[in-house]
Amino acid sequence: QSIWVSKKMGFGRRLCGLAASLVLLSWSEAFSPVPHLGTKRFATSRFLFGKEAASSAMPPRVGFAPTKTKLKDGAELEMFPAKPKTMEWEIDCFSRPVVMEDGKKLWDLLITDTWGSFRYSKTIPANEVNSKELRNVIEDFLDEYGSDPDAVRYFRGEMANMLRIALEDLNIKVIPSRNCCSLYNWLEERHDEVYPQMKGFKKVMIRNTANENQYDARPKKMPDEIRGEKYAFVGLPLAEFLPGGGINEQNVGMGRLCPLPSFRGVAAGDTFVQGIVILTERGPEICKHMNEMEIVGVKCNLNGRQVYLQEGISMDLLFARLNEEQRKEAVIFEEGKLDTKGLHFISVQKDETQEIPDGFYLFREVPKGI
Repeated sequence: QSIWVSKKMGFGRRLCGLAASLVLLSWSEAFSPVPHLGTKRFATSRFLFGKEAASSAMPPRVGFAPTKTKLKDGAELEMFPAKPKTMEWEIDCFSRPVVMEDGKKLWDLLITDTWGSFRYSKTIPANEVNSKELRNVIEDFLDEYGSDPDAVRYFRGEMANMLRIALEDLNIKVIPSRNCCSLYNWLEERHDEVYPQMKGFKKVMIRNTANENQYDARPKKMPDEIRGEKYAFVGLPLAEFLPGGGINEQNVGMGRLCPLPSFRGVAAGDTFVQGIVILTERGPEICKHMNEMEIVGVKCNLNGRQVYLQEGISMDLLFARLNEEQRKEAVIFEEGKLDTKGLHFISVQKDETQEIPDGFYLFREVPKGI
């Protein structure tokens, strides 16, 4: 049964490689995975949004020149007036690929917000890396900045206890989460431009952060509250997300976007961001529950023939099982993420004619080497 191709809606001339057969999975399988719709390769914003979206992609990435201020004890604060200021922050405190004169690794603390409107950095001596010292440094920064965040996210499991203790002592909500895209962009910049210029830089110390082949022995059951009726693999041109593209904060419904990594040298018109569309009559309810969780992306376990919704730092929720044809689509999905530095999305909507999805969520995987 063809449910997607509609000449009167212009899909035939806008979609490439469209396969529209409806495939249902057995609901008797464990965790009742979501039924699969078939491949919707290389969609456009008209496919997901019902009509052409307004031309304005993301909050501004350029504008007024940033200001840099030297704070006490060698800390630095950069402000970016052109970027939206938010009260949800991102934090990282970790060793870097630099050996100091005392023979110990460089440790630094980095704090930014969701869209990178500020960047605070401070080197911390290796023998002072503990929750008490971290709390003191953050307290000093809060005094300088003048306001406290509503929440702070961090993505490294190794630093969970230290960060949790330091931040909870300050009565700040702490969220373990891989939704730290502003921080990822900054860390990539520092690994490209800052650390290699430092005396003592050791390339061999760069770690592989992304553990792409590691999965829980058994994924957790996906809550019924976020289960849709059908799903399909889809793709949108990268250009839709760039300045002048069709996707922006005003047309993602209850969803959210994330800061884009640098795509210098990438042919945006020939590159596609991979995603999953969930069709459901319960879109607003599903989005409400997704927003109450910390959903961070989608991952296909190709060997295990499963699709996961990922939550927090390490949790996998079983979203669907894959037959052989669907596994081929999942391979394209995973390979496509490599072309966009881990960028991918979920769109929750009633059908293909809906003008604005109930929720459009843009995610990025944790980059390697940070």
